[in-house]
Amino acid sequence: MSVVSLNNVKRLDAYMDFTAVFLSIKETVSKRLAGHSIDLTGALKTGLIRGLIAVVLAVLLFTGSTFIRGGSGIKPSHLPQCDSPFTRDLLTKVVNESVAGQLGIKLLKVDEIGDFAAGAPGASADPQANSRNCSAFVRTSAGKVILFFQLTWGSPKKDEIWLEITQSSL
Repeated sequence: MSVVSLNNVKRLDAYMDFTAVFLSIKETVSKRLAGHSIDLTGALKTGLIRGLIAVVLAVLLFTGSTFIRGGSGIKPSHLPQCDSPFTRDLLTKVVNESVAGQLGIKLLKVDEIGDFAAGAPGASADPQANSRNCSAFVRTSAGKVILFFQLTWGSPKKDEIWLEITQSSL
């Protein structure tokens, strides 16, 4: 027969109580940490997606502001050339909004544009010019016509451009 002393039983009870308390604390800590786990893969995906969205928005804002400012390639205080895309678009708009345009004659295509100053050395390329005298062969809903027009500054700040048709075979 084996005899167990009362001291050994007390130690065994204390050990079992400590184990139960330790396991209880461990379980509580584990539950709390489970709610705050770090998902590195998900965080990386989220970061990449947010970065991509930021880049796309920046590009859209840049191109949108260029378009809103008149993204025609016009530099402030630099009069456009007679044959520039800006001038072609402006000529089409002016003709289509004119009295002839209101009567149904629409500019369909600008075939050829000439600059009267092109014969003078460096005159057509002068970015500081205050006016340009131009001619254009165009196709309208009424047939082929020639237009003579002038580009000038519409304001002293040189931030508006006026196109005036000086002579037309319309």
